[in-house]
Amino acid sequence: MSRPVIHEKRWHGMIPQTLTVCGLWLSTACGGDTAVPETPAGMNAQAQAVEGDSCDPDTIPPVLTCDAEAIEECGGYLTEPANLEFSDNCGLQYVDYTYPTYKMPGDISISAFAKDFGNNSSSCTTVFHVLDTLPPDVDLFGPSEITLSVGSEYVEYGAGVYDLCMHGSYGGWSLSRPTTGTVNTQVPGTYVLTYSLTDHSGNTGTATRTVKVVASTPTSTQTASTTQSRLRHTATLLGNGRVLVVGGYSRTAEEYHPSARTWAAVGAPLATHRGHTASLLADGTVLVAGGTKVSSASVEELYDPAQGQWSRTGRMSTPRYDHTAVVLPDGKVLVAGGGTSESSGGALASAELYDPSTRQWSATGPLSAARRNHTMTLLPGLGVLVTGGVGADGALLSSAELYTPSTGTWTSVGALRTARSAHTATRLNNGQVLVVGGLTQDSSLSATSELFDPATLTWTPAGSMISPRQSHTATLVKGQVLVTGGYNPQTGIQYSSELYSPGAGWRGYQSFMYQDRYKHTATSLDADTVLLVGGYSNADPNATSAELHFQP
Repeated sequence: MSRPVIHEKRWHGMIPQTLTVCGLWLSTACGGDTAVPETPAGMNAQAQAVEGDSCDPDTIPPVLTCDAEAIEECGGYLTEPANLEFSDNCGLQYVDYTYPTYKMPGDISISAFAKDFGNNSSSCTTVFHVLDTLPPDVDLFGPSEITLSVGSEYVEYGAGVYDLCMHGSYGGWSLSRPTTGTVNTQVPGTYVLTYSLTDHSGNTGTATRTVKVVASTPTSTQTASTTQSRLRHTATLLGNGRVLVVGGYSRTAEEYHPSARTWAAVGAPLATHRGHTASLLADGTVLVAGGTKVSSASVEELYDPAQGQWSRTGRMSTPRYDHTAVVLPDGKVLVAGGGTSESSGGALASAELYDPSTRQWSATGPLSAARRNHTMTLLPGLGVLVTGGVGADGALLSSAELYTPSTGTWTSVGALRTARSAHTATRLNNGQVLVVGGLTQDSSLSATSELFDPATLTWTPAGSMISPRQSHTATLVKGQVLVTGGYNPQTGIQYSSELYSPGAGWRGYQSFMYQDRYKHTATSLDADTVLLVGGYSNADPNATSAELHFQP
């Protein structure tokens, strides 16, 4: 009869075991040609009866094949060659392997050995190239986020480190303190602590802990100054949490790093911009529009935070200064109004749309009234609200109008109760819009505020601040509106900040800023923290100061 060939994909085992003739190797004396079941799991040999002249004597060694080389990540044990296969025409006594070896970086040889019942033997070896490409595991002890009150004690938990490539030798190691970062519980803010360790192959494992120190009362504290003067600039919160500051009286740009509280210069813009706009697009880039012109043509550009680079984009049809811009729900940017020059010239009624997909501009319906130093606020589901400003004849405007993106047209809505420019407009969580301060005919009216109701398209008084102010900032913080700085014709540049609460009105002074300032910028970094940058200041003629305002 035909003789079966022994063939196994894998055969685990360490101790050779000879198979007895009458136990598992069949012959005529043992009952004739009978099929033999596989050896039970855990045994190291298997035999299968064959008969015929080819196995008597058996002079053909077993066949063992495996990969000559293989790549493995360190950690764990190597027990057998890679892709091992073996077979024998008459039967195997055993297949054995070298002793298991822990995978450390370097070259490790693992062999397999086989012997058949004719005492013929063969072997196969794989050289494993063991790499270390993974960083150590760094696990924090204690919580990853901690909130403390100003003045309370911070207790350091530390971190543990483990690296399989060191045969667990880092297991049980601990970092008693962060590698970088400290916590000052006397100063409100968010502190990032980094715990890291680099293994022998240069891989660094890292874990971070965030400690937030919160003030019990509104507080302002100084942070690093900008590298250049910042007046009539813009500040934009990027997707990476940093703040891009562009323009002013300098052809430079820089980013603020909240965790380190430092500034870093980024690629220089293609032109100097003042009285421009900066809009964060859906892809994370920033569109800077207007505020400059070269040979009577406007210069628009894009900043890519991922690359830290600037590039030209399509030009607006009209150079403009002190205009407004808003990103529409479809991703396009609406720009409206402004002036034909930085300090003089007429007001514009024209409006344009920027399409990020084509990087080009197109005209849309013009404003009902030409204006500059006005406000523009997106009202989801309704349109874009424009208020006040200075008209073509130089007079203050009380008019307001609403842009409908689907038709590209403007519609007049209820007028402001007070004509004003250089004011602020902030959309509240309830959908209403709060207009605050500004340059008014009667300087005392610069303290007033009013609310726009999208349901009725009308305005109602919203009370007055303690101090009249114009060219200030207004930032939504925890559903309330924080007003900082500004200029008061009677008392000059303001140090103070005030807070408006929907339903409760104005709550008076909140804190005094580190420095007086107006025509500055205010950017929310998180739920409690606002970054104030530059502006005109008696205390800082260079206009490089910056501070953090904390609103508990």
